[in-house]
Amino acid sequence: MPVKIREGSTWKLIANDSEIPANLGGSYAHYGPNESSTRSANTVYTNNESRLIHINATIGIDRDSSIGTDLAAGTLVSGSYVLAEITSPQGATTEVANIRDNGNANTKYLFLNPQFFVPIGFSYKIKLYDSDDNDWSLNTTYPNAIETFAWSEYIFNLE
Repeated sequence: MPVKIREGSTWKLIANDSEIPANLGGSYAHYGPNESSTRSANTVYTNNESRLIHINATIGIDRDSSIGTDLAAGTLVSGSYVLAEITSPQGATTEVANIRDNGNANTKYLFLNPQFFVPIGFSYKIKLYDSDDNDWSLNTTYPNAIETFAWSEYIFNLE
């Protein structure tokens, strides 16, 4: 199976992938909701594992419980998007996921699912923006709009 990595804006084939096993093991860490420890958007986390990790998060908005059903709120939710970034120990930041909702103003739930890899020692953050490109976490009208529906990290048995 070919393995590719992203360098800048280009995907490149790894020329010598013979050292990568066909079946790669690892373990999951689950972070909520309803877990003993949770993760949330707009927070910086660091990969302190001695292994590569894969982030799989589902974040979004439940309109009925957090911002209401009026048209103005629906318009903000429709077209919302999530950005995920990783930052190297030297401070270089790279965008690794950008997922936009193409729903409509009647959407009851917004679910966005960024997935990305975080190398050892890198930090990462997921941010949610409304349709007007404003950070949802800074919204004073709907301060509790962002919800974490699921968040897991897969820790590879690969250094």
